[in-house]
Amino acid sequence: MAAVAQALDGRNQAGERAALNEIKLLSVGTGASLQYIENQNVDWGDAQWVRPILNVMMDGSVGVADFECNQLLGKRYCRVEPVFPAGKSFPLDDVGKIVDLIDFARSFDLTDTVRWLNSSGWRRGL
Repeated sequence: MAAVAQALDGRNQAGERAALNEIKLLSVGTGASLQYIENQNVDWGDAQWVRPILNVMMDGSVGVADFECNQLLGKRYCRVEPVFPAGKSFPLDDVGKIVDLIDFARSFDLTDTVRWLNSSGWRRGL
């Protein structure tokens, strides 16, 4: 969403303001983990809730930006957000999982994304 706002802002370096109908946006996420909190009656203290609450807040802000961009841009917007297999997570600072991430990335189907890029006028090498 910040990229859309920046493109619409006439104060950018070129001094030009894009029209909303000129904007095409490919949004690339770092992957989504399907996580949930087991048990219905968890008696945790405040400290134990910090990590789950932060994850929910971060996922929520990404979801809102995705929704807003989709509403504003429609077919001129594409989001790539691979969903990790259930029970798997890949912390961004865990270098021990690099091989697993590479394997996962190679298995991810980008057919729809490539189709969107081709139909949106994207040209390789620009």
